[in-house]
Order: sequence, then C-alpha cells, then structure tokens
Amino acid sequence: MLQIYSNVAPTPRLPPLLYASVLEFQRNDEAPAALILSSLLTALTTVCQSYIDVKWLNEIVSPTSLFLLTIADSGERKSRIDSQVMDAAIKHGEECRKEHIRCCAQFKLQHSAWKRKVDALKIQWRQLAKNSESTEELDKLISILESSEPLRPKLRKILASDITPESIVQSLNDNGGALCIYSSEGGLIMSGRAMRNHYLLNNSWGGASISVERKSCDPLYVDDPRLSIGIMIQPSVLEEQFRKNGNQLRGNGFLARTLISFPESTQGTRFNQGSSWEHLPLLQARFAEILKTPIWDADGTTIPRKVLKLGSEAEARLNQFNKLIETDLYSGNFLSDVRDAANKITENAARIAALFHFFQGLEGDISYSTMDSACAFASFYMMEFKRLFGSHPRLPPEYQDSFDLEQCIIRHCVRNPYTQKIDRARISQMVTGAMREDKPRRDAAIQSLQFQGKVQVFEIGRKKVISLNPQYFPICGNQVSQSLPNLTFQPYGNVLI
Repeated sequence: MLQIYSNVAPTPRLPPLLYASVLEFQRNDEAPAALILSSLLTALTTVCQSYIDVKWLNEIVSPTSLFLLTIADSGERKSRIDSQVMDAAIKHGEECRKEHIRCCAQFKLQHSAWKRKVDALKIQWRQLAKNSESTEELDKLISILESSEPLRPKLRKILASDITPESIVQSLNDNGGALCIYSSEGGLIMSGRAMRNHYLLNNSWGGASISVERKSCDPLYVDDPRLSIGIMIQPSVLEEQFRKNGNQLRGNGFLARTLISFPESTQGTRFNQGSSWEHLPLLQARFAEILKTPIWDADGTTIPRKVLKLGSEAEARLNQFNKLIETDLYSGNFLSDVRDAANKITENAARIAALFHFFQGLEGDISYSTMDSACAFASFYMMEFKRLFGSHPRLPPEYQDSFDLEQCIIRHCVRNPYTQKIDRARISQMVTGAMREDKPRRDAAIQSLQFQGKVQVFEIGRKKVISLNPQYFPICGNQVSQSLPNLTFQPYGNVLI
C-alpha cells in the first residue's frame, strides 16, 4: 500500500517572487507546499527550457527540462493550483494558436501567388525547350523563385496532453523541439505507451536526438529536443499503474530522472482561505515576458539557447553536493537502495539552479546562493524518492549475518529466561537460512558480535561457550532490551507498493 508520511517542502530558499507566490497559494488555497512547489517548477521548466541550457561539472552541457511527479489524493486542489500556475503558458499557447491561424491564411495567399509565378515560368520554359531555344536565363529565374518558396508558419505549442510516442515526437518536430507534457489528472499519461518508451523518455530528458519510424510516411527526427513532464496523480491510480508496469517504470529510467513528491494532505485543516492575489499576477507577468522572446529567426531557423555557467563558488557547492551523494551510494549506506535516482540528482540540481537564475533575470554566472538553494530542493526530492521507493540499506553479508544472529539470541533469551551463556555448538540450531549450513559464516557472525562487545567466547573444558553481554541481551527474562543493536536501521519509508 502507498504510505503517507509527514513532510514539508523547503520554501524559504526559493527566489523571492516564487517564495512569495508559494506563501500566497498556501494562504489562499491552503494546498500542500510540495504540491505548489512542483507545479511552479513545472511552469518554470515549461517556460524556460527553450531558451537556456546549463553547463555544470566536467563541462557537461545539459537541458533545463525536468520530469516531475506529484502524488496527491482527490480534493488536494491539484487542478486549481495547476490552472493558476500554468495560466501564462496556457494563454501563450492560445495566442500562438490564433496567430498561427492568421499566418496560415496569409501563407496560403502568398504560396498560391508564388506557385502561379513558378507555373508561368515553367510554361515559358517548356515552350522554349519545344522550339529548341536556350533556357539558361529562365533556368536561373526558376531556381531563384523556387528557393524563395514561402515557408509554412510554425505553431509554437509548449503544452500538450498527448501521450503516444508518435504525437510527442510530432509536436517536438513541429514547434522548435520543446514541449511539456502536463496533467493534473495524470492516470492517462502514466498508463500510455510513452511512459514505457524508455528510448523516447531518456533521450528527450538528456537532449539526445530522437526518431520515430512510421509505416505510412517518412520517419520523424528531432535533434536536440527539450521535453518536460509535469504530472499530478492520485495514489490509487499510481498504485494500479505500479501493479501493471512498476518494473518498467523503475527499470526504464523514467522514475530515476523524475522529481517525485507525496505531500501530506491538508484536508481537514483548511479553514482560513483567502482571495487576495498580489504576487500571482507578477509571476504570470514574468512568465509571459519570457515567453514573448522569439525562438525562431525570421527565416525559421531556431535561435541557439543560451548556456548558463556555474560560478566558481557555485561549482564548488555542486561538487560538494555530488560528493555527499556519491558517498551515500556505497553498499549499505543511505542511498545504496535508490542509486538510480541518486545518480541523476546532481544534474537535476544544476538544472534547477539554471531555472532559478534565468527566471530572476540575473546576469553572469550562476551564484553560490542560487546553487545552494537548488541543492536544498534536490535534496528534498531525493529524500522523497528514498521515502517512497527505498528499503533498508543493504548491509555487507557479515554484518547482516551478525544482526540476524543477534536477533536469534534475543529470541532465545526471551524463551529461556536467565540465559547467560550459550554453547557455541547450539548456534547452528538457532540460526536460520544459509548460516545454518555454513560454519565459516556462523563463525564470522560470532566474531563480529565479539568485536562489537556484545558477546565473549571462551572455553570450559573442551566446550566453547558464548557469554552474553547483559547490556544487549535480556538475560534476566526481561522483554527485549531498549538498547537494540547498533546495526539496526531506522526505516525511511517502505517500497511504494
């Protein structure tokens, strides 16, 4: 079953306008902060991904696209928050659609006039050729005219809810290679074929070229795409998807690249809703200002994106963050069971920093404070992934064996009060699993407990005896001691299903 844990999104580190907007949404709608944050990040990446890339550690240049998945039950005001946050992008899309209709009508007139001129010249050319006269001058005129064929206007479509791989690639191909798939009711998207197409998802997130083969017409190719995903989904719907496709969603790399959150519900506490919007209009105005920046030259060529670089202090901060993550990937450490997401979180931090920098209209390289803020949010999403999908960190076998042996001894002491010593030979009868038949493993486990000061091994006559430390074992018939073994681990959340 999905489990709900208390958590709060770290809002104070946001850029000022974003932070004020989060507080305003919380005051007026009283929705979970993490839900608002993910919606804002979806809007940020939708608006900005066409204009900027980020250069981070080892001179790697990455897109600023983000994949976001917010798990929230019915009644958490997902649709309301999304519609308000994405309003500028939605209006921009509508304006682009209307302008595209107008430009298409104009294009038809221009193209019709152009075609008449070409056809007229070709009639003249055929007449000259029929009379065996020179067509050299006419060839030049036709060539010049054909090279000046009016271009069909492009529709800039930055939002879509289509879920097939073909429709996604077609949309990317048609509008400059940038798109956001978003929905506040994401069940249809999560169950679609696109979510199982790891080639499309992984390549789009990384900015690598993608293509789709089609039976009825030529293949579609998109170079250097920018694809963001912002999905809000109910727990029961996501649970059903995991029953059907859980291994694929995790195994194909989609979840590893995704910033996931499952905020605690605010339902039952929403008594002071307001209706004053001071910062939301400013937020929408800033989004609209960015979206007015053209992405194509007059000839239809895509304008190159600006590459934002990390300042020296920001690079040092990201490097520090990366080293901390890398340390926790070691077997048995905190992130060893979620290595897939942990290996992508540093890049996500760099992308978030670039979005914060560009949104604020800052000049120069990305600063330490912006990078530090981005690392805080990346940490939040990393903890959410660990909480939802993590298990107990895996231990080296000898430590796991010593822990299992210790639990066996504790159970023996509970059943047999006042036990202070155990014959070493009895250990094989007490343990379970592989240790029962593997004497070297049993000996290694006993030695590990001895090194920890929990037992002592000595001989009485020809017998080896294990003496128990009362600090760790209930040798007086008490319930299990509160000072449990140091190798126990606090669970940070069970597997999602």
